Amino acid sequence: MLDRLLAHPSASVRSSAFSLLVSSQATTKPFSSIAFSLLKKHLAAFHADYDARVRNEVLGHTKNLIRRAKNIITVSQRSLATYQAIADGARPPVQKKFGPEIRLKDAAEARDILESHEAFLGWYRDFLKSELVPTASYQRHITALRAALLLLRVGKHAGATDDIVDEDIAQLIAADSTWVRLLLDLLLDPFDDVRDSSATLLAMLPPKPSGAEAADSADLLKVLRVFCTRASKLADRTGREDHGDGAARSQALLCTWLGSQDLQLALLSEIIDRVESKISKAEEDLGYAAIESPVHADFAAIRSVDEMPRIYFQVILTPSSYVWQVLSKETYPDDKIDALHHLQRRVLFSARQIWLTVKHVLCDDSPEGHLPEELEDIEGLDTKDLLSYSFRAVHESRYGVTLRDNADITNYPQATSCACWWER
Repeated sequence: MLDRLLAHPSASVRSSAFSLLVSSQATTKPFSSIAFSLLKKHLAAFHADYDARVRNEVLGHTKNLIRRAKNIITVSQRSLATYQAIADGARPPVQKKFGPEIRLKDAAEARDILESHEAFLGWYRDFLKSELVPTASYQRHITALRAALLLLRVGKHAGATDDIVDEDIAQLIAADSTWVRLLLDLLLDPFDDVRDSSATLLAMLPPKPSGAEAADSADLLKVLRVFCTRASKLADRTGREDHGDGAARSQALLCTWLGSQDLQLALLSEIIDRVESKISKAEEDLGYAAIESPVHADFAAIRSVDEMPRIYFQVILTPSSYVWQVLSKETYPDDKIDALHHLQRRVLFSARQIWLTVKHVLCDDSPEGHLPEELEDIEGLDTKDLLSYSFRAVHESRYGVTLRDNADITNYPQATSCACWWER
């Protein structure tokens, strides 16, 4: 019956059938093998549904599915530990109740249930990975990413909160080079919510996977450095906003994974060096810079604008940060505060210089845009290219001007607050 309902033409019927399949009053009631078979058969169609409302309902039910599966695994593990202790003649561990736990009759049943549910979560993780391939649709990308975020954030027992990353899942994803490659590629996706979700998910992963799963995996930091270089070159070549934003997000992720404050400050200084170099080229030859050396991606990487946390199905997700946002979460001694102060001044000066360089283009009141006479003979340059370069550069650099208001780095006693930089 459920098999037919899950493929019913009516979206509301399909959604209700999915809810019936994964829901239970007892959050530790095991799934049957039939339920797992139906999920494997129909999940792909739900993820690819063109209706956003249906996909959101499915994600809401998916959270219940993941929570229930993890709860059952936890109960099975505790039951096995109890039966093992009894078999060894030792005092069994005190059982803790998290919701309406069921009683597994023997160790064999507990082991079977544990293996079947762990196998399903492994299949589900691989299914989500398959949904992230470059040829998949937007619907499949965004649904799989948000489901993966739920997989990482939903707790392992009924009393757990959803604000702690499941380290076991994070290690498994980080140790899978295909997962990491797909997520990095999605940082350059045309859709902003796909880029944002991918960056958020990547930020939850450990930069150095541990355990047996990581034996053949490359150091994620090395992989990310290569990707950052490739993304920056792509953004410079195309000048596209989505490529620039993806390159900026990759720099912020690199800043997060570096860990060391000295390395993080060196990264910020390197980005500012690129900004200053590109502005110098624009001051010498604006036409050449508009075609060959767009600067908006580098300004975007430094971005300091505050973003509100987003909530997906009652799971709070901190938005992916840019480099300055990453730095603003740290605490610094006085010597590093001075270094940050110097970098801040360079950013503010660069924002001023790019405005002075392009304001004559943006402030011209010609309805079709203004192309200065000295730039008319440059091959491949038209009004659209020049306006696009100028607007995006100023648009992204304006965030640098807000550094004073958004510099909320707090410090331990005997360290100077970043908020006091400007008043020094």
